[in-house]
Amino acid sequence: MEGLRAEARSMRIGFYVSMGLLTAMLLGGVAVLHRHILSPISLAAHELRQIRFGSPARQLPPVRIHELQQLLDLVPSLRVYLTELAARSGALEQEKNRYESLSLVDALTGVANRRSFDARLAESDHCASVGMLMIDVDLFKNYNDSLGHPAGDKCLADVARAMQATLYRHNDVLFRYGGEEFAVILEDATERQALAVAERIMSGIRSLRLPHPDSVVAPHVTVSIGVAVARREEGCSGADLVARADSALYQAKAGGRDRVCLYGAEDA
Repeated sequence: MEGLRAEARSMRIGFYVSMGLLTAMLLGGVAVLHRHILSPISLAAHELRQIRFGSPARQLPPVRIHELQQLLDLVPSLRVYLTELAARSGALEQEKNRYESLSLVDALTGVANRRSFDARLAESDHCASVGMLMIDVDLFKNYNDSLGHPAGDKCLADVARAMQATLYRHNDVLFRYGGEEFAVILEDATERQALAVAERIMSGIRSLRLPHPDSVVAPHVTVSIGVAVARREEGCSGADLVARADSALYQAKAGGRDRVCLYGAEDA
């Protein structure tokens, strides 16, 4: 996990350094183009226009002739320079894309992070319906207090992998929402489908049978899940959907934890 954080830091530094070098190269290239290429071409074009419209062409001074000769000599080198610059720009774009990808992943669990959650939620308003699962690892503070933070980190990573394995559709995405809380966004999902995913997650976590010696819920790690589904015609915003799922999660915890609650259900 520490390796992912180190790689992200290294990528960030490398990206800024590369951007600085590319900017310097571009500025230098512009100066060279203006001094040795654009200026001589402009003068030559002016003389050609004079000839085209019948004006007598004045004799170019030796310095201009020398500049034009330098321009012709520079063409092969310029072609190589531009090819190398294009290759470096492509490599920088790849580094940028890689850094952006890392910035959307939680370093501890390897699943999408809160920044990615916010972006995905904002994009989901085109869906006919959106399901939201808010998931909390029960009594996780007690787990850390009794077994230590390294064990807690491993627990969260194991829980995230187990939850990820229960998501079958490509557009169902798991996020680490913060601390021991996770979220799942289900695009174009019904309440029945969202509840089915929640039950699979519950079953997957229970099957891990991770010991939780300081839990009053069960001898192993469990989770509580709040479920909410909003249809587009309701005009429910992303923030409203999160609030609904949070409310259902609160009801699951108040009801004894290790359970699923659906927002708006009579028994929720």
